[in-house]
Amino acid sequence: MAGILLAQNSSRIIGVVVNDHEKYESRTLEDVFVASSLNALSTEIEKNGQFMMIKKTTDREAIIRFASMWNLDGLVLIGFCDEDYEYLRNHMRIPFVVYDGYCVQPCFPHFDFCSAGCGGAGANCRSETAGTE
Repeated sequence: MAGILLAQNSSRIIGVVVNDHEKYESRTLEDVFVASSLNALSTEIEKNGQFMMIKKTTDREAIIRFASMWNLDGLVLIGFCDEDYEYLRNHMRIPFVVYDGYCVQPCFPHFDFCSAGCGGAGANCRSETAGTE
């Protein structure tokens, strides 16, 4: 019954997936940057009346299963690279945010990163990234 309800309604769950990279030596969630990031994310997610669910993995397929199994409303991906984002974008239909990611090229070239709304290319752009695209 709970599974049916999750499939039909918003779960109000935001998944946070942390790359369980070998540099963490199996202590990913103990890393100071990761722990403080999770703390800040938790505060903001709870302010919006949602819940946070954490997963650590290096497996893109595990991320897709995680998102599907829990009917996540969105994902925050921490520490993955542009190949992972491209793969997930093509295999999932839920929104996700890249946090502390590594991208050789802009991960989302169609996205307007300019706060002035011109894509950083407008003549009146006030963005610090104007003209760098």
